[in-house]
Amino acid sequence: MSNIIKLIIVFIVFIAIVFVVIFFLIPNLTSNSESAALVIEERQKNQDLKSELKRLVVIREDYNELKAINEKLALQLPSEHDLSIVTNELYEIARISRVVINSISYSEVIIKKSDEKKKTVKDDVLIFEANLQITGSYYNILNYIYTLELMPRISIIEDIVIQTDTDDYEDLVALINFQSYYLK
Repeated sequence: MSNIIKLIIVFIVFIAIVFVVIFFLIPNLTSNSESAALVIEERQKNQDLKSELKRLVVIREDYNELKAINEKLALQLPSEHDLSIVTNELYEIARISRVVINSISYSEVIIKKSDEKKKTVKDDVLIFEANLQITGSYYNILNYIYTLELMPRISIIEDIVIQTDTDDYEDLVALINFQSYYLK
């Protein structure tokens, strides 16, 4: 074969290679770069969604913490001021402490909380003052008082008087004055 034929064959092969590159490889590279751009965009969306999810998880944790605090405060300062609930709790504590409740008397006091800046009433706090007369041994009375202090609701023991009516020091009489708070 002559050199010219060899040159023509090389030239045809070169044109075929250029043709293959232009019509097959370049469109594939373009579609690959488009796919790569889509992948990068999806990764960015994924990262944005993960950061949003983390933010929402933190908000949910804060909400749960505030909800627990609210439930605790609702136990400490209940909105119901049903005397039967308090009375039942006092008798249950007496049963556990092995003392006898001789008498219970209640009275109500309303405290108005005012806003200093606006001079308006926000919430009313209702206080039940209870005067108890219980009978039992010294240690049982102490146990009753400790248990009364540990009640979940806000209760303040104002006054305690322990005395005896007879020469028998086993049965003492305790007069307890305490206050229990409620939202009205």
